[in-house]
Amino acid sequence: MLSREEHKQLLTRLLESPEPANISDAVTQLADNYAEVLADLTINRETSDSLRRQNDDLVQQNMKLFLKIGEGEPKDDQIEIPEEKKVLRFDDLVNDSGHIF
Repeated sequence: MLSREEHKQLLTRLLESPEPANISDAVTQLADNYAEVLADLTINRETSDSLRRQNDDLVQQNMKLFLKIGEGEPKDDQIEIPEEKKVLRFDDLVNDSGHIF
């Protein structure tokens, strides 16, 4: 494939010397380059479409997995706070008659 600079030089040479041999050679090169560009464009479009389809499939599979993970036991939005344990004092361990529980 011709680079941008090569394409420009070819057109400049064609304009500077409009001889039939130069015109024929330049038009052949331009036509070959155009065919290469079209082939590359077709390949790139097919690759792009394929990647887009693969990406869409992955997005759908990920969504299914997220929904599957999200199923299960419903969780409360409230945070469970553990009950405070009552601190026992010595007086709590002895009954009215002075005996230890």
